[in-house]
Amino acid sequence: MSESDSSGTPLDSLSIALNVSGSIQKITDYYRRATEGLFDDNGKANDPAPEAVLGSLMLGRVRSYVLEHSTQGQEAMLSLLWDNVESAQNSFRKIAEQFEVKIEEIKVADSRWSQVNKNEVRQSANARELYQMVKKLIEARWAVPRVSKFSIPEPTTRSFLESSTTPLEPFKYERLKLPKESIRLVRMESISGSLELPIHITTRTICLADNVPFATLSYTWGNPFGIFCSEKERDAAPRMDIPIICDGRLLTVGENLYRFLCRWRQALANFDERIKEYDEPSEVLEVSRPPAEFWIDAICINQEDLEEKSQQVSIMGDLYAKSAITWVWLGERDQFSKDAIEVLQKLANRPDDGNDESLEIMDVDNELLVSSGLPDTNSWKWFAVFALFQRQWFRRSWVVQEAALSSRIIFQCGSLNIPSWGIVSAIDSIRRFGFLEKLITNVGMYELGPTRFEMRIADKPTRRAFFKTSSKGPSEMRYHHCREGVEVQSMGMFFRIFKIKALDLTNDKNFLVSDDSNNTFDSIVALLDLWKLSRNTLCGNPRDKVYALAGLVNRDVYKTSRTVHDRRVLEPDYKKSVCEVYCEAAWFTVLTHASLDLLSMAGHTALDNNRHGLPSWLPDLSQSPRFLSLNEYLKANPGIGWRASGGVHWEIPTPSMRYGRHLDVQVKFMGKIREADHEVPDLSDNDMLKMNFKQILEFSRLLPATYLGHQDGQNQFEVIWRTVIADTINGISPAPHNYADEFDRLYMKAFKNVLDNRAVGNFGNGEMVGTWPSENDKVFSTWLIMKDMGRLQDKSAVAVAMEKGTSETANFQKRATATMDKRRLFIADTGHVGCGDSRLSVGDFIVVIAGSSIPFLLRSGSSGSYVLIGEAYVHGMMFGETASNAKWEHLTLE
Repeated sequence: MSESDSSGTPLDSLSIALNVSGSIQKITDYYRRATEGLFDDNGKANDPAPEAVLGSLMLGRVRSYVLEHSTQGQEAMLSLLWDNVESAQNSFRKIAEQFEVKIEEIKVADSRWSQVNKNEVRQSANARELYQMVKKLIEARWAVPRVSKFSIPEPTTRSFLESSTTPLEPFKYERLKLPKESIRLVRMESISGSLELPIHITTRTICLADNVPFATLSYTWGNPFGIFCSEKERDAAPRMDIPIICDGRLLTVGENLYRFLCRWRQALANFDERIKEYDEPSEVLEVSRPPAEFWIDAICINQEDLEEKSQQVSIMGDLYAKSAITWVWLGERDQFSKDAIEVLQKLANRPDDGNDESLEIMDVDNELLVSSGLPDTNSWKWFAVFALFQRQWFRRSWVVQEAALSSRIIFQCGSLNIPSWGIVSAIDSIRRFGFLEKLITNVGMYELGPTRFEMRIADKPTRRAFFKTSSKGPSEMRYHHCREGVEVQSMGMFFRIFKIKALDLTNDKNFLVSDDSNNTFDSIVALLDLWKLSRNTLCGNPRDKVYALAGLVNRDVYKTSRTVHDRRVLEPDYKKSVCEVYCEAAWFTVLTHASLDLLSMAGHTALDNNRHGLPSWLPDLSQSPRFLSLNEYLKANPGIGWRASGGVHWEIPTPSMRYGRHLDVQVKFMGKIREADHEVPDLSDNDMLKMNFKQILEFSRLLPATYLGHQDGQNQFEVIWRTVIADTINGISPAPHNYADEFDRLYMKAFKNVLDNRAVGNFGNGEMVGTWPSENDKVFSTWLIMKDMGRLQDKSAVAVAMEKGTSETANFQKRATATMDKRRLFIADTGHVGCGDSRLSVGDFIVVIAGSSIPFLLRSGSSGSYVLIGEAYVHGMMFGETASNAKWEHLTLE
């Protein structure tokens, strides 16, 4: 049975799901009518009806068709589609149970129902309706794509110690004589396609300078998967004690590495036969001859010898640069990998459309995808792609360095090999489609559990399907589970990783371009971006957040004309504490650039979840960033031009004052926080309108009628709308005056949203304007505030504000969300208004710091030192307007 409609057009996923649910609903309606026709209104049994009798005879078979759980494997359908089928199944189940009870009752009440000629009923013309319905259901189910039942076999761990053999001694490492110049390599000796034989490898030591060809293995030590079909699979701990024979002795390795060794051995044994199968090797699924020797960290480095480990890690940059190929082991195949790789292959093989504007649209376009030979927007295969990129390799801290420095990369998933250009080309196609990254991410988030947003999936250009959020809990979803405590990764992470080129960065900075919109290299941005990448990756040892990038950050490409010549390069030392390692990295960064842009990544860890005892000015690389920093936004949009410190450089401490826990800086005290908003705006909902207008507008009442903190003497309304967007739009500052109208539009939509909810009795929905306990309190308080500030004075002004929003409205909303997320409004004793880290307090100092473009908030610490709270936007202070009125003072951050 082909998956197509009567016209021969292939059915998309939405149509398939609707056909199944619709067929079930028709059968349900049949049994509902049959049930209602058994007794009359007085409870008297009606005459036997062929439809009801046939329904009784067929119930067992019909039930199996409707509630079918195929032995061929689970349905390859998204939950947001298959929920309709499950809902139809539940309705049928209830009606069938009612019918079954009623049919037994009527057989007892009227003997004629038990004496009906069953053969005549089966041949009745009227009864053929049910046959046709069942036939339609079978046809609809036949069109449902399925994922074959799949399970990864347990690794063969047959004991090597038979009763008649001599027990093997544990493997012992011989010390490397030159650990910063030489490495161990692994060779497979037990070359066989069989999984039953023990893995037997040998090692040898080579000097890197001898240019011996070898491959490097890139993999994850633990469970390689990120998405699981059951909680049991998710919670299962991978084995770390699987025995192999190494140089004639017993060595234990982790399960994921063991599985790779088995695949390597098989590939060595089967390669010559396998290559004969490929008359014209696929452009994506490339067949590569397995390397004869590998460098594998878990085997080639003595992990118990911290001195050797530190020295070997210090040369890993050179090691990857010198290797002939880096072999990425993603792990064994699972139920997602085949479909995912098939989609990536199609994406990679798409012709280069150059500047094709059709690919730049951000709205979901099903027709564009299908015409490009890709799955429709409702296809389960997009979740398979999402699941592949949730594998742990893509989240590893070491990936950034390995991807940047390796001359050639091959990905392997199970037995399939994929060249790196195939992955990169596929990701580039995803990016060029505009909407596809968001589609993949949203599909993945929905499948993993209930989300707080409505997801729209396009069916055809003239018809769209809207799927509301599910009320199911995570344990009730049909198939999929993610790792506990690990954030779901978006595709943007992978764009940034593969953007770093594997070339000699020392001589050509053009290979590292940090901003697509500004095709120039910024050493400061590039280095800070690497540390940001590190914060979003995973590693077992938090020190590796630094050491995994040492081979990159030590390169001269990140130096500037002001780099301190005697600054220390980063040298791995696993004997140091995490705090010491992060301190080394921070000093390395500020001395490389002779600036304090790094401070914008720090501050909040001193107040919340400071697990490593870090000083307040150190970024905690072991934690993901809480929000987009103002400095990061400035670096991405240099046209904003903020220069709070007036361009004054940081006075670099003397050598004796460097590399400690304290940082000496020069500041100008600009004021203290006098009043602060009592709570953080709730921006967690992913709806179009996120601003908490009630909270923001009530805070505006604290402002004077004319703002003295700005040279233009702005009114209350202008100060507020400019502050909540940091007075920037589309990379320019100050924002054009017409954006005041966008604040009005967003406010009116939010206000109308509350009224609409109250009209249907929902008095608890106050996300946009604030939550009120009853209808009798200040529902219209925000309206009065807007009028007091000279807005929405007449019907014409309201009508304009009620007009449909434009792209400028969306830009305003996006900017306000980025500015106010996890930040609070405050008023300084100088009258200035601003917003800063949510953990600010009344009495915190507002300062500008030499060597930084952004104001900061400080708090008194111990022994005359200060604690860094974080960045602040201060309206009327971002361009150094008032800094000339204060003097520079020296102080110490702790």
